[in-house]
Amino acid sequence: MAKKKIKRRYTNTKDMDLPVRFVPKFLEDADGRPHVIRVLRSRLQQLKDDAGVDSYQKDLLAQRAVFIAAKLETMEVEAVTSNRIDFGSYTQACNCLIGLLKCLGLSRKTKEVIDLKSYIKQKKKRKI
Repeated sequence: MAKKKIKRRYTNTKDMDLPVRFVPKFLEDADGRPHVIRVLRSRLQQLKDDAGVDSYQKDLLAQRAVFIAAKLETMEVEAVTSNRIDFGSYTQACNCLIGLLKCLGLSRKTKEVIDLKSYIKQKKKRKI
């Protein structure tokens, strides 16, 4: 017996339309007037300072961690105010945040302090 192919027809083709051109959006390019953008930027900078973010890869992880933390806080406030929460999504987001923070390091890292002459030499080497 041959299996029939199931043809699926989408009733709403608007959901399928792709934009003609992809335009990326970045937190640093967002309008800084909304309070939430300022809070996210501040938290991101604090996490970068505390975790000693020194590479692009760590920067990407820090950005995701700040976003997931904000999502978790939103879910918590909604749970308190509406008495509804999807514990599956909440737990998944918590685990995601834990994983990101473990990759970044859960303890605060101190910056290496060097003398002024060494700092100037490092800056000159980077320019060359």
